[in-house]
Amino acid sequence: MGASQRRKGASGEREAAHAARAYWSAPAAVRAALNGVEAAPDLRLALPRSSIEVKRYASHACLRHMDQARTAAELGELPIVLLREDRDTDWYVLLPMEHSLAFSERLATNRGRPIYPAAREDGE
Repeated sequence: MGASQRRKGASGEREAAHAARAYWSAPAAVRAALNGVEAAPDLRLALPRSSIEVKRYASHACLRHMDQARTAAELGELPIVLLREDRDTDWYVLLPMEHSLAFSERLATNRGRPIYPAAREDGE
């Protein structure tokens, strides 16, 4: 990776840490800056029990789907995109970071219990 790519990556990580502090109430969020350690997350202390990677590119194809979700969202609705690749069974959630708290609150309401409940007897 060239020096300009490293600078751009570091800049994106700083921006993401700032956004985590603002939107996730994570005042301690910082970029990991572990000098090329491949297996390290990009942000530390942003969310408990989380590994956060930051990707800043000129364009992300999946954001065209977010444009569609934003256009379709009515007043008060969250624009959310669910993504899955062929031959993969995992689904992913894409939403603007500014809506992450509202998403977690609505998810908790939908489930009728806190986001991180104590371990349940049935193992879930």
